[in-house]
Amino acid sequence: MYRRKKTPIDWHTGKTYEEMYGVEKARELKEKRRKNWQDNNPMKRPEVAAKTSKTLMGHSVSEHTLQVLRTVNLGRKQPEEYKQMMRNLMKGNTYGFKNGHKPWNTGLTKETDTKLENLSGWAGKTFSTEHKQKLKAARANQIMPVMNTTPEITVQDILKTLNIPFKTHVPILLSNGSYHQVDILLNSHDVIEVEGCFWHQCEICEYTEGYSGKTAQEIREYDEIRDNLLREKGFNVHRIWEHETEDTIQLTTKLEQLFKVN
Repeated sequence: MYRRKKTPIDWHTGKTYEEMYGVEKARELKEKRRKNWQDNNPMKRPEVAAKTSKTLMGHSVSEHTLQVLRTVNLGRKQPEEYKQMMRNLMKGNTYGFKNGHKPWNTGLTKETDTKLENLSGWAGKTFSTEHKQKLKAARANQIMPVMNTTPEITVQDILKTLNIPFKTHVPILLSNGSYHQVDILLNSHDVIEVEGCFWHQCEICEYTEGYSGKTAQEIREYDEIRDNLLREKGFNVHRIWEHETEDTIQLTTKLEQLFKVN
């Protein structure tokens, strides 16, 4: 789940509005955003607000319900029928598109790419090795708008409960010259990769069809190469699968044993 921050942040640079525009300009931009939200928020319309107030009048929530809502994402489980239905839907399904819908790049050819390069002025353009390294470093440290998946948040919550310090999405320069952002960095030598069962073709969940033109074996081999490159840098790589996060009690025990929590 994406947790929105109170201070607006530009996701390209990772800087706050105050750092980019100064205090006065940032205050104007935030006020403009707030006013735009109020103008477009249906709850601010008098008729909607009056109807909602009447519906909720005298309604109270028990402490038990509040506690359930607070912990709804931790240890959340889906019925087995629902999980089996999702497995059947995703098997052999390229990018999850159904009913004739295709990815945006379907039908694009090398000739099409060349035309786009000519139109944009990038055709034949080359970069120095130093410039390429700067681009790689900037890309590795780029802050994306949505970083944490639900399985990652579950693992992070358990680590917090166990009082194990960690950092998330830390870029690491590998021995082949590329960068990789590890999901969770625990210390100078332990990393956790939280793998989505479909996207990493989990054998236990019986994903064998692959996707986007890649076979399941190719996807698994790519992950193994990535793990080996991390091991060459001196890291112990611990992989947590999405299906393991469904049983938080068992996962907590596993993490306790891995990191010897007393």
